[in-house]
Amino acid sequence: YPTAMARMLVDDGEELARLLKRAKESGATISLDTSMFDRHGPAGKTDWDLLLTAALPYVDIFLPSLDELLLMVDPDHIMGDPEPELCLSLAEDLLEKGTKIVLIKQGRHGLYLRTGDSLSNTGLGRAFRTNVDRWKRRELWAPAFQVTVVGTTGAGDCAVGGFLAAILRGLGPEEALIMSAAAGACNVEAADATSGLRTWQEMQERISDGWEQHQINLPGWKYDQKTRLWHGPRDARLVP
Repeated sequence: YPTAMARMLVDDGEELARLLKRAKESGATISLDTSMFDRHGPAGKTDWDLLLTAALPYVDIFLPSLDELLLMVDPDHIMGDPEPELCLSLAEDLLEKGTKIVLIKQGRHGLYLRTGDSLSNTGLGRAFRTNVDRWKRRELWAPAFQVTVVGTTGAGDCAVGGFLAAILRGLGPEEALIMSAAAGACNVEAADATSGLRTWQEMQERISDGWEQHQINLPGWKYDQKTRLWHGPRDARLVP
C-alpha cells in the first residue's frame, strides 16, 4: 500500500487533517477528491466517519463520486436510479462535518451540488475572487451530456477540473456545474484520460449549440432551460 496514502489513514485521518490544516492556513482554497479503494484493504478498515470529521473542517470543496462515498459510509447500499434524497442526506452530513461545497459525481446520472449557508470569500480561500453569495444554500443537479463512450479513465478527474476551472474564472455554481458535466463528458469520448478534452470555448460552444443531455426525472425539482440544470427544492434560487 502506498506509504503516503497509508500515512493519511493513520489515527483515523489525523495526519491528513494536519496536512489540510497547514494548506488552509496559507490562505489556499482546498479541494479534496476521492478514489475507489478495496473495501478489504487498509482503506476498507478505516473509520471513515472519524476521518472525514477530522479532515473536512479544512476542506472547502469535497468532490467524491457517489460510489466512493457509499463505500466509505454505506458499502452495502445497492445503487439504482438517481436518488436525490440519498445525495441530500450524504451531502448534509458532509456539510455538518465542516466542508462548504459538496459535489457528488454520479457518472451517467450526472452531478449533484449542495452548498452550505455560511460561505465567505475569506473562508473559502483565494480561489474565490468574486462575491460568494450566489454559492450559498444551493442545490443543483446537472444531467450528463449524451456522448459515445469510448473509455472512462479520468472522467471524474476531468469533471473536477472543469468545476475548479470555472471557479478560478470567477463563475457561479450554475456555470461551474454545467462545465464540470461538459468536461467529464468530453473525457469519455476517448480511450485515455486527457485526449478527449476540448478547450473551454469549444465546450461552451457545444453546450450553446444544444448538446443533448440524458433525460432524468427528479420529482419535486424544477428544470431550467436556460441553465440546463435541475434546481432542488432547497435551492436558494427557489427558496429565498
